[in-house]
Amino acid sequence: MSLSLLSRYAFLALCVLLALGSLPFLQHEWAWPVALVSGALSVVAIVDLAQTRQAVRRNYPVIGNIRYLV
Repeated sequence: MSLSLLSRYAFLALCVLLALGSLPFLQHEWAWPVALVSGALSVVAIVDLAQTRQAVRRNYPVIGNIRYLV
């Protein structure tokens, strides 16, 4: 995998790993916000990867949305 591709999807991978890694700790109250935020960002990233109208959001999921918020 090229470095460009790795850096492009690094935040997506971090969100997915954080969401999945926090699942075993849901009995603790600190894990719920972490799981919800990282899970929501993961869902946004999957939606961004599936859409075809905006290339920035498709190529840079999650972080590409900052461009449209600013």
